[in-house]
Amino acid sequence: MKYVDGISGCKALLNAGADAIICGTERLTSGALVHLLREGKSHLPVASVGINDYIRMLTPNIFAADLQYAQVGKEAAVLLFQKIKGNNKNTDTVVQPIMTVL
Repeated sequence: MKYVDGISGCKALLNAGADAIICGTERLTSGALVHLLREGKSHLPVASVGINDYIRMLTPNIFAADLQYAQVGKEAAVLLFQKIKGNNKNTDTVVQPIMTVL
């Protein structure tokens, strides 16, 4: 998904009468926020899966699920190195809690 998809998706949702927006990626969120700002509708609630500093600057009160990419990447690397070293324990799944950011 691209930034422009966030703009067009937000436009379609507003035309359909939506009173809140939920975005599945940071790029979609960025596009949706820019469209809302352009349309003078930045008061509408926005939620996002994934968040970055740029989005927080645009909308400090955004609700988002932080997917902890850095921590998940570290856990995946540990599992990979364990497998390479011959560790055959059943450790193929690691559950990482999702943090919410207000």
